[in-house]
Amino acid sequence: MSLFNQDNIPPVLMDGEDILPGHRQKNPISGIMFYNQNGDECGGLIYGNGKDKNGNETVSASLTFDQYKQDQVVQMRYVEENEERHYGFSIFDRPSTPLPELIKEYENIQTRDNNTDNQQEKLADLFKGNAERAFMGKNKNGEVTVHLNGQNGNQRIRMVYGD
Repeated sequence: MSLFNQDNIPPVLMDGEDILPGHRQKNPISGIMFYNQNGDECGGLIYGNGKDKNGNETVSASLTFDQYKQDQVVQMRYVEENEERHYGFSIFDRPSTPLPELIKEYENIQTRDNNTDNQQEKLADLFKGNAERAFMGKNKNGEVTVHLNGQNGNQRIRMVYGD
């Protein structure tokens, strides 16, 4: 059994199932996806580039490590768009609910609740515990920054150096 689909884009596998069918299909990448001994995708080293309709180059690279049955908890990334570059190292908190369960509940909320306010409240509750907790790197403004965030992702400490 191949872990890649017909477009040679690796699926996001958990428990033997592609939990995000079509993910990355419009943004082809090359690289290496990491899988644990259960066959679950658990991170990767990826690189992608392309041009928009105006000929502007976009480049991105990422090295990630995922929490078990969840999304990335450690990421090193580089992004360049229209000659603006930002790169750095991030640490994330993830909930203990397995990612496939979160995705199914997300889809249920989107389809069964037409009240936008209710949807937003339910989604916020669903993704509680899902936040970037720290970042160290260079932002699009050319500033070197370190920021530490609370459990909800709001900045608590920010250090910036720019010219």
